[in-house]
Amino acid sequence: MDVLHGRRTMAEIRLVIDHHLGRVFTTGSGDDPPAAGPGPF
Repeated sequence: MDVLHGRRTMAEIRLVIDHHLGRVFTTGSGDDPPAAGPGPF
């Protein structure tokens, strides 16, 4: 929705999506610290 109101660019949306997909699909023990993202999401 934010894109429709001009609050975020498509590049910013892609960064957020990539960030969350990376967190969901990372392999490991689950004890890794959270990755730094583009914002407080």
